[in-house]
Amino acid sequence: MSATTADTASTAPLLDVRGLARHYHLRPASFFGERPVLKAVDGVDFAVAPGRIFGIVGESGCGKSTLGRLVMALDRPTGGRVLFEGEDLLALPARALARRRRGFQMVFQDPYGSLDPRQRVRTIVGEPLHLDPAARNRKLRRERVGEALAGVGLSPADAEKYPHEFSGGQRQRIAIARALVTRPKLIVADEPVSALDLSVQAQVLNLLLDLRDRHGLALLFISHNLAVVEHVADRVAVMYRGRFVETGAASEVLHRPLHPYTRLLLDAEPNLDAPRRLRRRAAAAPPQQQPAAAAPESAGCAFAPRCPLAVERCRAETPILRGLDADRAAACHRAGETA
Repeated sequence: MSATTADTASTAPLLDVRGLARHYHLRPASFFGERPVLKAVDGVDFAVAPGRIFGIVGESGCGKSTLGRLVMALDRPTGGRVLFEGEDLLALPARALARRRRGFQMVFQDPYGSLDPRQRVRTIVGEPLHLDPAARNRKLRRERVGEALAGVGLSPADAEKYPHEFSGGQRQRIAIARALVTRPKLIVADEPVSALDLSVQAQVLNLLLDLRDRHGLALLFISHNLAVVEHVADRVAVMYRGRFVETGAASEVLHRPLHPYTRLLLDAEPNLDAPRRLRRRAAAAPPQQQPAAAAPESAGCAFAPRCPLAVERCRAETPILRGLDADRAAACHRAGETA
């Protein structure tokens, strides 16, 4: 079984993504010119088992957030399928999809922008309950909101306050409570701690892990921060220009990378213990001149212009994501070689 098709061989996936793609037609350079195509997501496959955390890492512009929106059915794909408990979300009529959303919710990046400042917390957290006919009773709705707030370390009395009365970390807890109020099986977390201070980041990450342990939640965790992903994820996929270039167990990928791009990301992380190594790697890899997903389409490996290992084959033949051992896959002709 491919490393990209399941988290475990014995557990049926809760979320199963197959061949997912999202292409955008851009404005042509001239009036009669062809419209270039931006491949924000370009044929991605992965699965998340119940109670597991799947991390997606990569630079800004690589397609991570677009992928999250496609999984949530907030955007329509160019191709592919998103199966949640075996049901293709993208094939559902709007009303059926709305009912299905009780099972999967999203936590957004900005705890300041994702909460309506004009509404009380009880309205914000209780908003998704309109998807649940059993929770439309006012008393039950109030109980569920209080339960969700208590579950993220806030007080049920906080339901009567407004977002401006809370710190950034508390606002993100409110956003998580809103995601939890329908008692979902999956949460898509798109950069959920990047706007927070380091000490608050740790609190929110530990909260997510605690919720996973208590409720058996599965998470699709999207971040550019490798240290954060290593702290929470069971498995990880490294994304570059709309494609996965390496997948595997988080501890293996982030400590024994097989793809040169993964090594570049790791070497770009602050590391006071190895300044010489960082300088050597940084000098070997040319700086990126444009957003990762917006680079023009060309033959060969998309990473070749930045890769210290690139050879002629890399510039002529596009590598596929291939299994290299029982639990690792990489899209590189020279995977595992050192510079």
